[in-house]
Amino acid sequence: MGALPPILIVDDDPDDLFILKRLLTKAGVQNKVIAFEDPTAVIDYLELESKNPDRRFMTCIVFTDLNMPGMSGVELTTWIRGHPALRDLAVVIISSSTAPNDEAHARTAGALRFLTKYPSAETLRTLVAALPCSPG
Repeated sequence: MGALPPILIVDDDPDDLFILKRLLTKAGVQNKVIAFEDPTAVIDYLELESKNPDRRFMTCIVFTDLNMPGMSGVELTTWIRGHPALRDLAVVIISSSTAPNDEAHARTAGALRFLTKYPSAETLRTLVAALPCSPG
């Protein structure tokens, strides 16, 4: 089996990053998971990645926290949707918020899904399997 495209996770809380990584592992996701505590670092990463002519191993999904200092998950999603090479990149916003407005803002910005912390391993498995992230 060849290399799988990476999955990015973004959260300013290192504990939440750890938990999401563990959930992805429990879900059986075999992709490399790259974690970021700073959304601006994700932008730098994605800008570099988008310039690579070999698109086969481009990031397949970004899981981002909703509320982060400096840049929210909605703002990150809006930036991704505005970048032509990344327009189709799946973004899932994860938050402890259950406010309907937060989910509506996430959807309006272009998020594929809005999940409440912490999604089940089965939810993550199904989500990742439906995207060009996994083999076959």
